[in-house]
Amino acid sequence: MSKDTTTAEEFQKFINDNELEVPLQKYIQSNVDRRVEKIISQKVDDLRILASREKTIADALETAELNPSFAKYVTGNSKGEIEESVNKLKEDFLGIHQEKIDSKLEEGLPPSVGSKGGGGTDLESYLDKRNKKADTIPAVGFPTNK
Repeated sequence: MSKDTTTAEEFQKFINDNELEVPLQKYIQSNVDRRVEKIISQKVDDLRILASREKTIADALETAELNPSFAKYVTGNSKGEIEESVNKLKEDFLGIHQEKIDSKLEEGLPPSVGSKGGGGTDLESYLDKRNKKADTIPAVGFPTNK
């Protein structure tokens, strides 16, 4: 049986004649098992790293008080790289937001504010002023000054 000219049939006959079928099957299965286990182990490690990275990103975004939807813009793999990326993202985001505010101020638009609440600084002072007026019905559940 020459190495370069052996056909599949000749190889099978050699295996059968020398009773090598079972040991050869065990050897092949062992090698396949080792390779599969190695691939699975690598994939499990990759998934652990990915899960750890996602948790690190989520924690960094929460610490920076940014919405979790910003995760897709975060780069880096180590904790330090991720935190640096999140800090840069926050700076950029706040810078864009501040530019919008500055632009509105330059245009003469007043800044956004909440409800004026009748001119009072808090709910109680507003209700006191409201309830002092003779032509209004007192707010229910709050003391009046009459």
